[in-house]
Amino acid sequence: MVRASTEPYLEKDIEAQVVKHARSCGIKARKMNGLGYKAWPDHVFFGPGQTTLFIEFKKPGEQPSKLQLKLHQELREMEYDVLVVDNVKKGKEEIDRFFSL
Repeated sequence: MVRASTEPYLEKDIEAQVVKHARSCGIKARKMNGLGYKAWPDHVFFGPGQTTLFIEFKKPGEQPSKLQLKLHQELREMEYDVLVVDNVKKGKEEIDRFFSL
């Protein structure tokens, strides 16, 4: 299969490029992995003024699981911002928009 786009297809590649962009802008990023983090968004980003953003990274077109969606909703009800990102361009744009870069 030949892909027409140069956009990364793997979740880990999308995540790596968005995290690199955020860090280059002075945003702190922390991977949410390990024991006790099942269903949590992949990364949490911390910016100036106590701004906090959770991002769940997915392959293009992939959707979060039901358990992930439930946790995302719980975080939103606690007034946290949670996004699902499935491509680098959108991820970088969301970081820039959210942190007013």
